[in-house]
Amino acid sequence: MTAKRFVYGKGITWTPSVLRQTEANSDQPYVWLFVSTIGELNACEGFIKHLSESYNLVFLTDRIFYASSFLDRYPEAAVMEINDTADFRQPLVEMPPQYLVVCEMPCLPSDAPCRFSYETLYRIKRGSHVPIYLVNGWVYQYEPSCRQDALQSRWFEQDYIGLFDQFLVQTDEVKEYLLDKGASHVKVEVVGNMKFDNMSAEAPYLPCQVSRSLLKSYGSTEKPVVVAGCVTDIWEYEIVVDAMSQFLTSHPGALFIIAPRHPEKPEQLEALMAQLAKASFRATKKSELSHGDCLSQVLVLDTIGELRAYYAVADICYVGVDHNVLEPLAFGKPVAVFSNWNTTYPSYPVFEVLSEQGLLLVSHSSDDIFQHWMHHFGDSVEDVKLSLARLTGATERTLERLSL
Repeated sequence: MTAKRFVYGKGITWTPSVLRQTEANSDQPYVWLFVSTIGELNACEGFIKHLSESYNLVFLTDRIFYASSFLDRYPEAAVMEINDTADFRQPLVEMPPQYLVVCEMPCLPSDAPCRFSYETLYRIKRGSHVPIYLVNGWVYQYEPSCRQDALQSRWFEQDYIGLFDQFLVQTDEVKEYLLDKGASHVKVEVVGNMKFDNMSAEAPYLPCQVSRSLLKSYGSTEKPVVVAGCVTDIWEYEIVVDAMSQFLTSHPGALFIIAPRHPEKPEQLEALMAQLAKASFRATKKSELSHGDCLSQVLVLDTIGELRAYYAVADICYVGVDHNVLEPLAFGKPVAVFSNWNTTYPSYPVFEVLSEQGLLLVSHSSDDIFQHWMHHFGDSVEDVKLSLARLTGATERTLERLSL
């Protein structure tokens, strides 16, 4: 991967850095997409794949450490880092977009846990005059996290809304919220949640040779394999590790894979490793492995964008609070979750529907998680796609509305 830093004119202190692995297809136009994290990348996967067939993709992100994961998935794309002071004039000349698409968030400035400001949207609109769409829209209804965000919301919320040509959102509640905020002059339509369209039972290809070797080893072992993905914070580390300790007592040869939600944060990774050490687990970070032939008692998946492939080799799973339970369910894996999900997260409607249908093993303690793992180990979940068929189709409806 090579990095190119655009520099435009004297006095410009920062312009977007662009990461790419291959040259763009000169026969295809460009589409720019703001995709903050892997979560939004996964949520809008079918939509993005469709675009990639006709367009050169340029991903905009406020978290450049996701770039390698974006490029693993879309090797012919480019990834552009953004911030509020970015000057887009030269990127707009070299990679002129036909459209700008914001994937899932933010529908309003400072509403979601990402940095995509009115200033950024305005600079791109002013420099390109292209249509701007928001797809799979969701609102968190967060209070501004700081004075700067509060001022931005107060001064620029209406202008931010006005820069969009169309909002395609998940629910009637999101639509009504946007209309109450002043989006009556912008087309707002409810198309559903794209997450329900992206339930593939095919494990993704990982370019990392170590991961491919590990997955082959986990897939062929006769030992029990437990995968805990997107474990979010110290309180959840403690609960999951305690459940692991109990499971190990009844299954002494068990192997565990645990993926912290934020491996890019050293303090989070250190806290998880400390918790594992306290429980006397032998743990290895995936990033420190040079081969995948020897399976550790606990593999700490401290890389980004690989978790879904590891769900495929599990016998049973746990998914951290507020994260994507559809990924392991698509492989037919029984999934335990903790009960205290946040109703403001876009994952909550999925959690709610699946809980009502009895497709999740909802837990209230580490003992509950352990009991679920014990009683449902090796089970195969019924065809979730059939159960959720009425909720699918958001991707197709989005493409129809936008004529892309």
